[in-house]
Amino acid sequence: MECPFCAETIQDQAIVCRFCDAREENGEWVRPPALAPLAQPKGYMTMQVAGWFFILSLLMEALGITSDVPLFGKLRGGAPAFLYHAAFVGIYGALGYALIKRAPWGYRATLLATLVVTIDRGRYMLDPGARDAELFKATGGSPEVMDMIGSDLLESISSLTAVAVLASWWGFAAYVHFRRAYFEPVVSQSAERTR
Repeated sequence: MECPFCAETIQDQAIVCRFCDAREENGEWVRPPALAPLAQPKGYMTMQVAGWFFILSLLMEALGITSDVPLFGKLRGGAPAFLYHAAFVGIYGALGYALIKRAPWGYRATLLATLVVTIDRGRYMLDPGARDAELFKATGGSPEVMDMIGSDLLESISSLTAVAVLASWWGFAAYVHFRRAYFEPVVSQSAERTR
């Protein structure tokens, strides 16, 4: 038979489960007096911290929800900027929730978010007009500052930053892949099984 508390197989004649100490009394199985806490899966703390960082990213994205974004050759504001930021608020919120709560769909969500970010950063790197507009705004809209720093240097920094963001996302996606057991459903030892 199967223990109703820990689901381990025990002999039919048993009155005590040797795995969790549940006891049979008057024909009914009684909850064990004390169960050892469940061990946390590998990567638990890393996933939890990453989840909170995604929640922090959500807040930062929400604070700048109306700020201009480099899209299609220039900086865009208004509805395109709002929709762009709202999409990332949703992505960061979903990932934060999935990582903190160990949602079963968290693994797939991480891979999907990595794909979206890859497309977004690739689009950014292939759009020199949008990058130049963003860099011009970042220097205070001053051509003198652009010339003083050097547009080639700023362009290189911008491209390297985009590559670093992509490398970080793919590194995290690889980590999540190797720790995907983190998202498997948690079965509490003390949960009663219906028969």
